[in-house]
Amino acid sequence: FRLIALTPVVVSTLTRAKMFSAPIWETRRTGVRLMTTLLPRLLAAILVASGMVLLSDTSASAYSVLGSNCRFDPANDADGLGIGFSSTNFNQSRRDSTEYAAGRWNSGTTPQFTLVSYGSSARDVRVEFAYFGAGGGVASTTYWCGSGHYSADPLITWNLDDTQPTNDKQIVSGEHELGHTYGLAHNFTYSCNGSTAGIMYQPSASIVDLCGWTWPTSDDFAGQVDAHNG
Repeated sequence: FRLIALTPVVVSTLTRAKMFSAPIWETRRTGVRLMTTLLPRLLAAILVASGMVLLSDTSASAYSVLGSNCRFDPANDADGLGIGFSSTNFNQSRRDSTEYAAGRWNSGTTPQFTLVSYGSSARDVRVEFAYFGAGGGVASTTYWCGSGHYSADPLITWNLDDTQPTNDKQIVSGEHELGHTYGLAHNFTYSCNGSTAGIMYQPSASIVDLCGWTWPTSDDFAGQVDAHNG
C-alpha cells in the first residue's frame, strides 16, 4: 500500500464488464492470498485480546487528500473512469480483486469506474502486474500531478511476489489503491468509527483485522468527493 511521491508520484485493483451493470455485492472466497506486515497484525491481535485497544472517536473526518492537482479531470466525468489491464505478467486473481474493489467504490460515489481496454483512449487508470519482492507490499499506485488534475493516467501495480492471505484483504487492497487514484492520501486514524477512519488506513490489512471492514467507509466516500472536487 505504499505511497511514493515522485514526479511521477507513487502511492500505495475489475474483470468482466458485465459485472458493472450493478454494484457488486459478492461474498465469494477464492483463497487468494494477500500481503500484510506481521507486526501490525500481531499488535492488533494482542491489543484486542487484552482489551487494551484504544479507538479514537473524534467527530471530524480524518481523510486526507493528495491535492487539487492530483485528481481525475472532472471534465471527463461523463464517460466514467476507465480501468485498463496490461497483458504483461497478467494475473486473473488480482484483476478480479480490482474489479470487486471498483464495484464497491461504485456503490457509493461518482464518477464510477468502468472497464476499458488497456490501449483505449477512454482509459483513466492503468493496472499492471510485476514482481518486486516478497517484502515489497501488496500493490503500489503511481500518479502524476499536473495543473488542476493528473497529467497522466494513474498506475496501479500489483506485486506478484506477495503471497499473504486472504481474498477479502486483497480486495480491500484494491479499494485502497483505487482510493489513491481518486486523490486520497493515507488515513492514519486507527479506529472502528467509519466516520473518521476507513480502508485508506495504512496498512489497510490491519484495519481489516481490527474492524472487519471490507468496503469503503463513510469517511472514505466523503474523502473521495472532496478529493475529486478539488
